[in-house]
Amino acid sequence: MCTAIQEMMKSSEAKGEERGEARINQLNLCLIMDHRLKELERAAREPEYQSQLLREYKISR
Repeated sequence: MCTAIQEMMKSSEAKGEERGEARINQLNLCLIMDHRLKELERAAREPEYQSQLLREYKISR
């Protein structure tokens, strides 16, 4: 695979990671502001529950 394509793939991956991190940070802030600390801890441990909370707070991809 040529270097240019590899660099484009790396860049796309990095942007995707940044968006994912931003979504989780937004969810974390919402849970903290709503005093839902137990749910915050559970979301960190259970990806399915985290997805449920993302839908609940309407935090999209």
